[in-house]
Amino acid sequence: MKPHTLAGIGLMLAGIALFSINDALGKWLLTSYSVGELLLVRSAAALVLLAPFLRQAGLAAFTRAPRPGLQIARVLLSTLEVAMFFWAVSYLPPG
Repeated sequence: MKPHTLAGIGLMLAGIALFSINDALGKWLLTSYSVGELLLVRSAAALVLLAPFLRQAGLAAFTRAPRPGLQIARVLLSTLEVAMFFWAVSYLPPG
């Protein structure tokens, strides 16, 4: 097997694991915090992790993105999806 194939498999497994951890952590934290607080902490943590990449890419990466209206719609819909997911989870009975 080629090294790129192994790297792809490893990154896919890591991504699945991180999404699972994110869901479990979010569900656990919703027992103590509101959806808004959870989204704020989640967004701040993501910003800290992405800051080096954002700095390296520079502002041009955002201003030259194709179809800026669709990019803004994607961000808004993605944010709404996450908020609605955690809002729905907050109504599940503890178990």
